Amino acid sequence: MTLPKFYSPISAREIIKHSENEVYYEGPPPSMLPLSRDVTFEDTTHSPLNIGGADYHAPYTHVATEDQHVPYRLMNTSDADYDNDDQLDDSENMWDNMTDPTPPFEKPTQGIWDPTQEFYVGLLFADKDELQAAVKHYHIKRNQTYCVKESNPTCWFVRCKHCSWHLRACFQATHGLFEVRKYNDPYTCTESMLTQDHEQLDTHVIEKDLRDVVKNDPTIKISSLQQTLYNKFQYRPSYFKVWEAKEKAIGRMFGDWDKSYQLLPKWLKVLTDSNPGSRVIWRTMPATMPGCAILDRVAWTFGPSIEGFQHCRLVISIDGTFLYCKYRGTLLIALSWDGDNRLFPLAFPSNRCNN
Repeated sequence: MTLPKFYSPISAREIIKHSENEVYYEGPPPSMLPLSRDVTFEDTTHSPLNIGGADYHAPYTHVATEDQHVPYRLMNTSDADYDNDDQLDDSENMWDNMTDPTPPFEKPTQGIWDPTQEFYVGLLFADKDELQAAVKHYHIKRNQTYCVKESNPTCWFVRCKHCSWHLRACFQATHGLFEVRKYNDPYTCTESMLTQDHEQLDTHVIEKDLRDVVKNDPTIKISSLQQTLYNKFQYRPSYFKVWEAKEKAIGRMFGDWDKSYQLLPKWLKVLTDSNPGSRVIWRTMPATMPGCAILDRVAWTFGPSIEGFQHCRLVISIDGTFLYCKYRGTLLIALSWDGDNRLFPLAFPSNRCNN
């Protein structure tokens, strides 16, 4: 049997072709086919194959159902030899449109980098911030310092102040990651002084490490945060540095103070639109910048509070709480008693602390 050079897909019906004198398999011997667990061959030399009431012997017979797919047929076989129902689907598994089911290879990013590891050429980081954080933790762990020689959005180059240690990483457009392009051997110098604080233990590193702690308890004391940092890094940063890092963590999780005040007019506008009959009173001061104003005080009340006040006792109580934030002030609440002798909220004014 002469083997052809190329083969193409064929269905199970098309495997066995019979003529007046023989039944044969169109394709190479089974030993040369890439078999799968759904395709099996058996030797039927001594097992006659009954087609059309006559017994025929075939050296190789494919045992499969109609829906099974068999990988090969002769390329020079004419499609006219097959029924209309068994036409080949040229849109599947041909050389021109062959698809690889293997998922595309993705270069891993170094999101779980360990400070005890050494850098190496080809190490990938998701962005520049992650790269800088890894280098800072590396130096804090080894009590080393570095200086920045080049810094721009696509490249970052640092080196040791005393030895030949250096690292250069650049953004690679091919995979969209920062990649270490140059790296010298580990440090050959040692720091002669041990201090309570570290130059690379800045507010960015502290904010990232204390983010979960501050989220669980925004009122935690600075001294407690200092002790947490000492237990992790064996360094005790200054009070102001930890305080600034805490403010950054609060702003990242709950919003910035300035942005919160800028959103206050929009929030009160939505409040009045969604609560018919509500009223808001503003008091502002002129600012030096054109188109801007300084908030002095604001008070608002809901429509149901206005309607229900006529059924309350003619007694009004005022309580308040201090606002401990960047912009100090006092948030007040006006209350009364309804017919069931229960507290009934009336209005919510807010003013500056000195008023």
